[in-house]
Amino acid sequence: MGNQVAGQEDKEAEEEEYLTLGPLRMRRVNANIPNFLTVVRIVMALPVGYLFYTGEHQLAFYGFFVAGACDFWDGYFARRWNQKTVRVRVWFRCVLVVGNSPVG
Repeated sequence: MGNQVAGQEDKEAEEEEYLTLGPLRMRRVNANIPNFLTVVRIVMALPVGYLFYTGEHQLAFYGFFVAGACDFWDGYFARRWNQKTVRVRVWFRCVLVVGNSPVG
């Protein structure tokens, strides 16, 4: 009986840690609007590329425009709310180190 209660408490704690938005399931700490817009932009890359490849340039342009708008709003909200993820900080440090190295 005690194991069932502990298992149920663990499941409730796990559900509180995650945010579900349709088919997307993100950790609550990373579930914010800028990260969601980034995911939308990444997911749009393949359909926009396919539309461009098949000659549907007007639809590809609209998709590219929406992706650009997502990029703008992603940056705007992230700066306004001072939201940063650890992965981004580490990536920028790696870019700065490689970019300033005499080899690269």
